[in-house]
Amino acid sequence: MKKNAILLITLLIVNFGFSQNKPTITDVEIEIFSSMFKLKCKGNNAMHSYINNLGIFYMAENNNSQYSTYKLESKYSAIMSVSIYNDIPGFRFETTKPNIYDYLIESGTFKETHREGKVLFLVYTIEGEDFLLNKSDYKGTTYYLIDTYCYD
Repeated sequence: MKKNAILLITLLIVNFGFSQNKPTITDVEIEIFSSMFKLKCKGNNAMHSYINNLGIFYMAENNNSQYSTYKLESKYSAIMSVSIYNDIPGFRFETTKPNIYDYLIESGTFKETHREGKVLFLVYTIEGEDFLLNKSDYKGTTYYLIDTYCYD
């Protein structure tokens, strides 16, 4: 079942990207999300190593009790961040591009809502994998949050 979910996320790359010679920022986001999804059960060190080796992020916040947040360097014309949770294997992906968020809603099955403080997430399931989704507006910009965890 887990292999099917990984295959579906990998298909996301084929469905949305790499049709041009030069990858777009959306292509890059999809590749990063897909790779992080594959690494989430291999442990936090694997995810940190992957993000650091990309060379396009800087560590914006290191909250030792909860998460470490990496933001895309300002020389790129996109807003994207990845937070790796310290206490559980999983990550949060934040972007201003709706592609991954929309794909998960269109392809997944609504399961429930989940509240973390003031933030309400919609929980969607694909092949037994839960994705916590949130869409919010801040100063005229829409942000898409996707949380996913390793439940093994």
